[in-house]
Amino acid sequence: MSEEKFIILGSEEFIMTYKALGLEGVVIQEPEELEEIINTYSRQDYNLFFVEESLGSKIYNRFNQYEEKGKYIVLIGGTTTSNFTLNKLKQLVERLVGVDLFKEEDHDKG
Repeated sequence: MSEEKFIILGSEEFIMTYKALGLEGVVIQEPEELEEIINTYSRQDYNLFFVEESLGSKIYNRFNQYEEKGKYIVLIGGTTTSNFTLNKLKQLVERLVGVDLFKEEDHDKG
């Protein structure tokens, strides 16, 4: 089984923390560069892309095209995470795992 390859994509400020942790990151200057970079790294067997939310939300309508090819994009917010990002993460986890890990349980039943 091959090892999953992933990369962090975003502004220099955004990826600085991840690089400090030893993770691979690519600085994206313009939102228009995002798809080109994803396509380039996809050809190098990367299949998971952690993307700064402000950039990734611009291509959200094309996420399914990537997922059909086994390439997954996870949006990461800066200091706050929007409902947009949380819903996308929930959908991705449920698709990959087959279970809604974010489902809120009714703890009052007993």
